Amino acid sequence: MTKQYDNQVLVSGRYFTEQELQDVKEIIRMFPKLSLTELANTVCENLDWVTPNGRNKTASLDLQAFKET
Repeated sequence: MTKQYDNQVLVSGRYFTEQELQDVKEIIRMFPKLSLTELANTVCENLDWVTPNGRNKTASLDLQAFKET
């Protein structure tokens, strides 16, 4: 599910700027053969989206939602 607020879009519990959304879509486009786990890790690493203990927040990431934005 996505919602938009003041040039930001709420996806997977995080607000993303338009540039971040474009970056995620570009990563998905550039690496179509990566598994969902590898793709989620790549996105989290590029956005520095981590849990308080420093692990990638891949469990929160719904890649399908980015395709709908």
